[in-house]
Formats: sequence, structure tokens, C-alpha cells
Amino acid sequence: MALEDVNNRPDVLPGYVLHMNTSNSKCQPGLATQQLYDLLYTPPTKLMLLAGCSPVTTVIAESAPVWKLVVVGCLIIF
Repeated sequence: MALEDVNNRPDVLPGYVLHMNTSNSKCQPGLATQQLYDLLYTPPTKLMLLAGCSPVTTVIAESAPVWKLVVVGCLIIF
């Protein structure tokens, strides 16, 4: 996994260890908002948010600037 590769390289982000926390919002914006709040107010500090479905990505992206976070989403075109 890329996260392990970054953590195993002493020349990349020296002094830091990256972790990934996951939650399943089930594509429900309300549940995602609760999970976001829980994640942000539980250590360690979060730097980036990943979201999958559009309704959740929209809510997360609108909230992220409040905490100075980066949001990464995916674009799927059928």
C-alpha cells in the first residue's frame, strides 16, 4: 500500500507517521456529517478527507475549509 511505502521512507516526511482512519457513511450525508465530527474531534490530527459518493463529498467539501482540510473525491462518468 502507498501509505506503507511513504512511512517506510525516512526521506519522505521525516519525523511523521501517516495513518488512515476509515468510516462507512453508506452514502448518507447526515451519517457522514456525524462521522466527520467524530473523526475531527478524536486524535490524531486529520489532514485530508477522502469521500466516494457525491452527496457525501458535497457535504464534506463544504465543511472542510472550516478545519483547513484537503478533500479528495473521485469522478466517475458513465
